[in-house]
Amino acid sequence: MRAHPHYNPFNVREPAEYPDWTKVFARTEQPLDLEIGFSTGRWLIQYAKTFPERNIAGLEIRAKFIEHVRGKLTAENLANAYVLQANAATALRKLFAPQSLSRGIIMFPDPWYKPRHLKRRVINPKFLTELAECLVSGAELHIATDQQNLAEAMLADLATAPEYQNKYARYAPENFAGLMTDIELYNLKCGRKIYRLVFVRC
Repeated sequence: MRAHPHYNPFNVREPAEYPDWTKVFARTEQPLDLEIGFSTGRWLIQYAKTFPERNIAGLEIRAKFIEHVRGKLTAENLANAYVLQANAATALRKLFAPQSLSRGIIMFPDPWYKPRHLKRRVINPKFLTELAECLVSGAELHIATDQQNLAEAMLADLATAPEYQNKYARYAPENFAGLMTDIELYNLKCGRKIYRLVFVRC
């Protein structure tokens, strides 16, 4: 299943639903993590299997992937994962209470190269502030990209955000979960560098 490379996030203004997270997961006492832009769901499904002691919510703007991943989660009986259609840039505060998220994950966001499209990038100062409100103190934000220019732009935004502190001097040295997306597998096969950022919520 392939992802459309350029899907305007502003086509999704409101979340398709507003889940009561205390009723979504069988074990509500577990930490709640969030993956933004899970695409085909390869990474999210692996994460749910690898960390059964954690719950994970996934946001995606492309409806076809919601149906696809929900089917996978049901087939594999993964009760610690839930996905829905929502634009993270406009929906975080509507979906998650303050200090309710224990980890944030953004794997290979669309770089949006053209200057007129930069506003479509998910990571910007406003988004980082809103995400920080949802993260508990000490929560880690994990980001990966294969685009150096995007990595540097995200690094600059995070470095000036007072709510976050870089866990490393610059880029993270390794894949924190040992799990790979389709994009990461392809890039590693081609010998391309992966840029990883890990910032901690102060």
